[in-house]
Amino acid sequence: MSMNLMVFQNLTSVIPLRLQTFIDTLSFNENSNSPIDSGIVLTQLRMREIRERACMAAGMYRNARDQPQALAELPRYCYWEIMWANASAQEFLVRMSGPRSRALEPSTYIRNVPYYEISKCQLLLPRIELLSLWLVVCSLSRERQSLKFLLKLIKEVMSNIKREKKKKRRSHEENSLAALCLLKGCCLASLHLPHQAIECFKSVARLKTKRRMDKYLISYAMLESAICHYNIGMVDIGHHMLTVARTQYSNGTREFRALGRAYSKSMMIDVSDSD
Repeated sequence: MSMNLMVFQNLTSVIPLRLQTFIDTLSFNENSNSPIDSGIVLTQLRMREIRERACMAAGMYRNARDQPQALAELPRYCYWEIMWANASAQEFLVRMSGPRSRALEPSTYIRNVPYYEISKCQLLLPRIELLSLWLVVCSLSRERQSLKFLLKLIKEVMSNIKREKKKKRRSHEENSLAALCLLKGCCLASLHLPHQAIECFKSVARLKTKRRMDKYLISYAMLESAICHYNIGMVDIGHHMLTVARTQYSNGTREFRALGRAYSKSMMIDVSDSD
């Protein structure tokens, strides 16, 4: 079937009211028997931004609630991620209230990659990006049932990828597994299970020597591990890890710098020492 897909090239500096200026319409031929005739698909670069910005927003909501200025400035960094997360909340609630045994089923396939639709904005996303937005939703609500359900979904997707990796010998899936492990750690931290969360963040940080690993994964894993150590009373270790994360493993984005500053304030570290 023929699908008309709108591809956003770059939304980082887009004013919402002028959004249509930045949309290109492309046509793909798909043989997926999908009920979806059209939808919005993002570029690979933009989808990587969703992963990072969702982690940044979730971290802010989880650990910087006593910093109203930081939260007020959050839309400057991830306006669309917050909008899309809100739009995706209904799908998440429907899935959570449905049969728990039902797997996360794609809406369509694009170049053999499963995509999932956020119907309110006709956005089509791969599974990790969708789970990233749902992490923002759950971090906003901080409701344990939703966090536990999201954790269950993340574990299921991780198991599926590991099975596919073993069956098809896909070595490139390490990046996807690391992204999911980071999301899993964030869920565990929100569920007040810091020791389990730290193990997830350690697993991601160990991949720092991998050349193809998305750089944000290591940066955020170290930040989140630092504040988890701080929260369980290991203050000196937390301070050291945060300093190392910000000075040696920063991925250089303004999102990471903003989250690092917020965590420094939460942990009472002089932010001028690191930026």
